[in-house]
Amino acid sequence: MSSPLTLSLKLPGRNHEYEILIGSGLLQELFIRTQFLEPSSVLFISDSNVAPIYLDDLLSQPWKVECSSLVLPAGEHSKSWSNLQLILDQLLEMKMDRRGLVIGLGGGVIGDIAALGASIYLRGIPVVHAPTTLLAQVDSAIGGKTAINHPLGKNLIGTFHQPSLVLSDTNALRTLPPRQLAAGMAELLKAALIADADLTASLEQCLGDCLVGDCELAPLIAKACEIKAKIVREDEHESGVRKFLNFGHTLAHALEASTPTGKLLHGEAVIHGMRGATVLSHRIGLLDLSVRNRILCLLDAFPSQSVSQWVHEERFWNAIHRDKKFAHGYLDLVLLRAIGSPVIEKISHPRQWITIPD
Repeated sequence: MSSPLTLSLKLPGRNHEYEILIGSGLLQELFIRTQFLEPSSVLFISDSNVAPIYLDDLLSQPWKVECSSLVLPAGEHSKSWSNLQLILDQLLEMKMDRRGLVIGLGGGVIGDIAALGASIYLRGIPVVHAPTTLLAQVDSAIGGKTAINHPLGKNLIGTFHQPSLVLSDTNALRTLPPRQLAAGMAELLKAALIADADLTASLEQCLGDCLVGDCELAPLIAKACEIKAKIVREDEHESGVRKFLNFGHTLAHALEASTPTGKLLHGEAVIHGMRGATVLSHRIGLLDLSVRNRILCLLDAFPSQSVSQWVHEERFWNAIHRDKKFAHGYLDLVLLRAIGSPVIEKISHPRQWITIPD
């Protein structure tokens, strides 16, 4: 067995703790690493991009219980009611009991819907995340958020359901196209900007190499996971500091809702969202000009992805007003006072303050 980087996330006030493992070759050890759960049956949920690469090998590991799989179409559109129904149908057909195990094999889309299915089947069964994208490894696989989308907005239907294990195999990142790698680096940068000035400084030195896959990612992934784990320990259900993880995401979700499906990856939308939040932070007097420029320089290192030709303006503003963080006429927007010092500002009349990205 390899010796991965290992983090532990223990949730205060209740008896739940799980490990986050980061290292090469971990998918080959998936069977061994999950045996502490003593599963009575196993359902793998994956997508049409990831399953052809890994699924046969994982199914051939020495499982001694019924082991089945469900492969969904790749893409954000798979976070749907119909696919959630497919998951529940499969679990019922397997007659899975409460000791059954769901394994989400893929990126954030698969992790979100697999965990949602596990959370509502028999009022909750274990889920293990095996994230294969950088974005999922540094962010979405950790913390227990689950969701599907609704035509009126992203991630509006979901639960909190913590995994029993997160197993991040860095070898899987070798198969990522450059756009997916950059999308994951966007989430890693977000973690640095809200919580770690030293990590931000490190990224200023190595971001260009990381964007082309020419750096050691495991230590950076571990740092991002430490940041998220610390925040989740303090605020599992997003009633306080966990909201800071939404830096850049309010605008990103509005962009995703107002552009054609497939035109914009989540991480690309987050880059635009962080740029807008950084500019606004300076505009209202929170952030020094020099720090604003440092952050914008980091964001400018990412491949340019113009969205102006795709954005439907009314859909953008409708998404802003339907956002979970919009209430009583105010939008709670995560801004920065400094690197590592986020703040939530109540923005009234968002159209006066927010500029739709170019």
